[in-house]
Amino acid sequence: MLVHVFHLNEHRKDDIIWKHSNDEVYSTATAYKAQFLGLTLSPMDRMIWKMWASPKIKFF
Repeated sequence: MLVHVFHLNEHRKDDIIWKHSNDEVYSTATAYKAQFLGLTLSPMDRMIWKMWASPKIKFF
């Protein structure tokens, strides 16, 4: 079944839960880490950004 039955209680206070931390509390650190969920790392970034030029050329 795709739709579940929900019973709303208008006398109960709403809770906001942050699922990206163990204590379920939002923080900027956990929000930053959540940006990288599902990211796949590749060794190609080291090959692209590593400079193989001599120091004289690197300066320019």
